[in-house]
Amino acid sequence: MPKKAPASLLDLESGLRLHATRLALGRGQQDFAVLLGVGRTTLANWEGGKLPDVRAMVRLLDAEGVPLEWIYAGMLRRVEAELSEKLRVELSELQRRRATKSNVQANPKVAPLLRHPRRVA
Repeated sequence: MPKKAPASLLDLESGLRLHATRLALGRGQQDFAVLLGVGRTTLANWEGGKLPDVRAMVRLLDAEGVPLEWIYAGMLRRVEAELSEKLRVELSELQRRRATKSNVQANPKVAPLLRHPRRVA
């Protein structure tokens, strides 16, 4: 069986923006999947780096006003100011977490320190 091709940077970034959108809207994965008309597993795959289906993203635009340009290209031109700020904050936090996770995977000696930080007396 052939190996699955790794997700492209575009797919990964789209997934990260979709995840940030869900968090900015204050929705859980199951609730958000229902809004998009897909299963929770499909949503998890999209958030993990599989390119989201355009039809589902149109449903997101219709329901919440989140433009396709944000999900696919990271542009926030037509997003209201409050939502725009929430999206930026959530995306920044997810990017920070991803960078931390990558650093831990690259340096296994750091992982135990992050899981069990020393307590300061």
